[in-house]
Amino acid sequence: MKVIILAAGASRRLGLNQPKSLIKIKGTNLIEIQLNQLLKAGIKPEDINIVTGFKYQDFKYLKVNQILNDEYEYSHQVKSILSCSSYIDFANEDILVSYGDVLYESSIITELLNSKFDITVPYLTDWKNIWSQRLNDYMSDVESFVFDKDNFLVEIGKKVVNAEPQGQFMGLSYFKNGSLEKLKKIIIYEVNKQLIDINDLEFTTALNYLLVNELTVKTTPYSGIFNELDFPYDLTKLEQIILNNKFLLDFEYLVNSKIIE
Repeated sequence: MKVIILAAGASRRLGLNQPKSLIKIKGTNLIEIQLNQLLKAGIKPEDINIVTGFKYQDFKYLKVNQILNDEYEYSHQVKSILSCSSYIDFANEDILVSYGDVLYESSIITELLNSKFDITVPYLTDWKNIWSQRLNDYMSDVESFVFDKDNFLVEIGKKVVNAEPQGQFMGLSYFKNGSLEKLKKIIIYEVNKQLIDINDLEFTTALNYLLVNELTVKTTPYSGIFNELDFPYDLTKLEQIILNNKFLLDFEYLVNSKIIE
């Protein structure tokens, strides 16, 4: 199996001149924590691929593969994922896709790797508590996440109008049995049909394309440690999380990162 971590963008909302996943937080950063969690779940370093773009040289200290999205300035996650298709066999590999600016525990990785379904997407159960601490008008930032009685995805990533979502997408998804190749073909089909610029395509929009084309996506709840890095408040929250959960960095194979008190 292979891992794709999406880390090509800059930290524009935070006003910092570096990739979000490399911003120092108590002596470490999100990409180091992610790599440690992936290792803890049993993934080999040689199977981990980071898609970089903005200041890609800064990632070279990490002992994993780098794939460059040289169009990062005017593209989104889908372009970064597709940039991997020349290096990773989408048709024959099981592939975990992760946003690079989120923090989670290894337990969710282990659960995804053990999934019996071709496509599995975890969702946050405690999203309301997390988002309400991050933003006063938190509903303006959340997106739809709807699943049926059997926990199969019905809708994701659209603007929330009336009802609150059942969960929130956490930037993780797992594709087995060539299902990422199927998604790639569906994306190309939809882009050509709708005359969309592929650079403008968000990943959650692409996941909705799966549903439109009648592929099933299993959802699974996650209630462990989580935070993403988008707003200044997130830096403070992540500092607290890291200080209170030092096990997040208890693997030191990739980097000799240490938490600064």
